[in-house]
Parts: sequence; structure tokens; C-alpha cells
Amino acid sequence: MERDRAFKDPGLSLPSLAKALEVSPQQLSRLINERKGMNFRGYLNSLRIEEVKHELLRRPDETIL
Repeated sequence: MERDRAFKDPGLSLPSLAKALEVSPQQLSRLINERKGMNFRGYLNSLRIEEVKHELLRRPDETIL
């Protein structure tokens, strides 16, 4: 999800990602909980926040509004 930037898709959901990965939503949820220590929504939001932070640091002269 990090490499292909799937987290940028506003319609991304646990079931849709699980289907694309050919695993059950329960398996994917458990994997994220075990590996990342958070639920799917929290993980998705953390990726999005990190992306925004990176972009803001990359272009310090631009405003966010």
C-alpha cells in the first residue's frame, strides 16, 4: 500500500484492499494490527499524514490553504 500509494484513494476500504490482495478482510485487519500496532483506519490515516508532512517539507514556500 505504501509503494503504490493506494492510501491516496479516498474510496479505499479494508474490504476493497483485501479483495485486491486476495485475502479476507479479517486476515488483512489482523495483519495490520499485528505488524503496525493499529487498526486499518489508523494505519491509513498515518500514511496520509506522513505523505502530507513530506510534501510540506519538500515545498516550504507553498501555503497549505
